[in-house]
Amino acid sequence: MQLALQPGSRLGENEIEDEEQHFQRVIHVFRNYENSMMLMIRRYRRDYQDLNDRHRELLGSMYNVKLDAVEECIKKNQKLLDLIVSKFESPFDSCFAETVDRNMVLKGRNILTEIEVENLRSLLRQMVRDWSEEGDHERALSYQPILQELERRFRGPREDVNILVPGAGLGRLAFEIAKLGFSCQGNEFSLFMLFASDYFLNSAKDCHDIFPWIVPFSNTINMKEQIRAISIPDTIPSNSELRGDFSMIAGDFLEVYQGQSNLFDAITSSFFLDTAKNIVSYLELMHELLKPGGILINIGPLLYHFEGSGKEASLELTLEELLVVAENIGFVLEEKVKFMESVYAQNSLSMHQTIYKVAFFILKRQ
Repeated sequence: MQLALQPGSRLGENEIEDEEQHFQRVIHVFRNYENSMMLMIRRYRRDYQDLNDRHRELLGSMYNVKLDAVEECIKKNQKLLDLIVSKFESPFDSCFAETVDRNMVLKGRNILTEIEVENLRSLLRQMVRDWSEEGDHERALSYQPILQELERRFRGPREDVNILVPGAGLGRLAFEIAKLGFSCQGNEFSLFMLFASDYFLNSAKDCHDIFPWIVPFSNTINMKEQIRAISIPDTIPSNSELRGDFSMIAGDFLEVYQGQSNLFDAITSSFFLDTAKNIVSYLELMHELLKPGGILINIGPLLYHFEGSGKEASLELTLEELLVVAENIGFVLEEKVKFMESVYAQNSLSMHQTIYKVAFFILKRQ
């Protein structure tokens, strides 16, 4: 199985150069995870050395033993991150190659920013959610209601039933939909997610151990749980034979599908609607993209990503307001909204747990 990881929007020359620089920077971030994480461990060691003799004596060797173990985990995580970006000729290069010098000097700092390092930490947690046995529980809460609804509504041959998964992340939901026989297209904006999803969906042949819970040190019960290995992927997608088309489109949802209409029989939204700066724009475009009678299946909270950022204008609607806007656009709410408990990329053994009360609802284009 090969997936078409293709850029979804046409870019001007300046935009192409910006995209290429961003692409190179993300590769740089992947390759420098270990260096940046080791700086953090160095700070931990310095803080330990700054303790007085009595406190170091009380701790004994166990704190340094933990730091040594975490360092080994960091090195193993780096091996997988290197493997993910080992295809230096990216799936997106064809749109850059004609206008950008491939030997361009990488712009920006060699030391990663805290946000860049957190992107990689988050990515490791997302790998657990989408591609490990430990993530089964989360996927059952977030993906299974969508899959069951699709199976209930579309019986018989499904190769000609087109499903869109915006905010596809690491691609597991889109893959599971394709396994049911549908023609499925995922859309994702983040290069971090796209590089990793490309690896899992196209290239993964063996399992790897990752160590996603080594940081933060807070709310950890013991070292054994902190440095426990998670095996990924739990299934090898490239070994699957899919009946319908399956593709991943790179780019911003609003830009990629702007001006298109009547393409999809269903759109599935899992923890996606609240990523919008303007959720009305999302709903309008989804309405356009659906065929008459098509459905939007949504599950997720309303944790608006840009609220209070200060840099981006953001519109935050209550669920009630969201549904009124959807009706004004031309959707009909099928049945009542169901509320369920769910979690997101969470360490199940942490002393800190976040439970979302997510809304599950179906909107139908009249």
